[in-house]
Amino acid sequence: MKQIISTCTVVSLLVILTSGSLRGQNFVVNGSASYLGGDCYQLTPDSPGQSGSFFSQNPIDLTQPFYEEATFSFGCKDANGADGIVFILATTNTALGVGGGGLGYEGITPSIAVEMDDYFNGNYADPTSDHMAVVSMGSVNHGASTSLVAPININNIEDCMDHCFYVSWDPIARRLTTVLDDNTIAYTGDIINNIFSGTSLVYYGFSSGTGSLSNLHTVCFGPPDLEPMADETICEGESIDLQADENGIAWTWAPDPTLSSLDESNPTATPTQTTTYTTLIEYRCGYFHNDTVVITVLPPPDVNASSNSPVCIGETLNLMANGGTSYEWEGPLNYSSTSQNPVINNVTIGMAGTYYVTVTDAFGCTAVTETEVEIDPGPDITIDPPINPMCENLDPVQLTADPPGGTWSGGEVTSDGIFDPGYAGVGDHIITYTVSNANGCSNTAEVTINVVLVPEVLIDDPGTLCENANPIQMTGTPPGGIWEGEITVGGIFDPANAGDGPHLITYTAESADGCLNSADIIIEVVPGLTADIEPTGPF
Repeated sequence: MKQIISTCTVVSLLVILTSGSLRGQNFVVNGSASYLGGDCYQLTPDSPGQSGSFFSQNPIDLTQPFYEEATFSFGCKDANGADGIVFILATTNTALGVGGGGLGYEGITPSIAVEMDDYFNGNYADPTSDHMAVVSMGSVNHGASTSLVAPININNIEDCMDHCFYVSWDPIARRLTTVLDDNTIAYTGDIINNIFSGTSLVYYGFSSGTGSLSNLHTVCFGPPDLEPMADETICEGESIDLQADENGIAWTWAPDPTLSSLDESNPTATPTQTTTYTTLIEYRCGYFHNDTVVITVLPPPDVNASSNSPVCIGETLNLMANGGTSYEWEGPLNYSSTSQNPVINNVTIGMAGTYYVTVTDAFGCTAVTETEVEIDPGPDITIDPPINPMCENLDPVQLTADPPGGTWSGGEVTSDGIFDPGYAGVGDHIITYTVSNANGCSNTAEVTINVVLVPEVLIDDPGTLCENANPIQMTGTPPGGIWEGEITVGGIFDPANAGDGPHLITYTAESADGCLNSADIIIEVVPGLTADIEPTGPF
């Protein structure tokens, strides 16, 4: 994202010549020095026998205040690294001194310099530790008269870290102050006259050198290059870990309730809408960058799900969804599918219920929707119980069921439910009733009708009876039946009581299954003969 570099706070009452006006290649490089791009210069590569310097392209006026700040890197090799960096004021911007222990400064005159030395050279009266000192006239010998401020010990500076440097010149107090990290060294004196013989226009610059040992020596102005945050896209309801430039030492985010923290490099953001987050990043040496990141919040896909429900048992269920590029279905009986429009054949009642589908769109955003599936088992059927068992000689009967309007089949029954036991015959007859509901789903129910034989009824024929004959006991098979006609219920027929002529006699018997049958017989009663004897004689 766009970066904004804030101006570092500096000592008040100074008219500041910021290094911001001397960026890019506004320096003259000499020897092994080179421009690295941005605001950085290399004094020496990590090679032995090097000497390099660079100076301002334009001179500064020592009658005016001067201030410069930078970050130094002394390399990563400690015990076997060398040799350090020097800040220089000189009357030429092409000056280049001796390398090695001379730090690329030795021999530049007239000049005044602050050396930051990380190698012990006993012949220059160096202390054994890393040190700072103010020297002049191109000499790094601390035992010479040109040594202006004796060395002060500093912590190890060959540590792969950036070290904060700034230098200021106060022309009123005639004081040159240099700070490296927490170490300060200052020289007070009439530099213009004592060093530069009355000349106030000088160049400022930096030098370094390597001898048999080496290190990479660089000088950078301003903050390090920002590693900007890349804009991100998330789905609604998601969170994202932001990552500001990890080269900073402190981060201050603009207040936002969707941030988990406001003072770390990687807070978690949970925006509910597209949001721009801003952070102020602090770096070593008091430098700052502003950085912003836009988190675009995508809405969930617009999805819907449906089915061809209700469907009948045994039919095919079609599930349907749209709104995405991939689909994950879940449903009853552990159902799952990754098809957009899955098909389920031969459904059962257990497959009824809620089917959920997770839909993912091209951006990876998801939404869950559902559809309710009804499996119609068909209507509940109740068949009104018929006579059972049913006698073979019973008249045809109308079978009935609820709900009405269905179709009958099987067992010699008509489609509208007329069952004729005589036509069906003796035995068990399975009768099926099928009916459909408003959804077109059908169901069946069955009933078994047992048709049983009726008894065979026979009457013993007494023949023609004379009117004057005695009453007779009629017999029938099977026994125990009931007699009807001009006869007693017990079967006594009296010809005299019946009178002459034909008489219909009916015998009805019942089987063990309760079936009745009867037989008829005509008994003919004829008049009796009258015998007369006419008298004769006398004899």
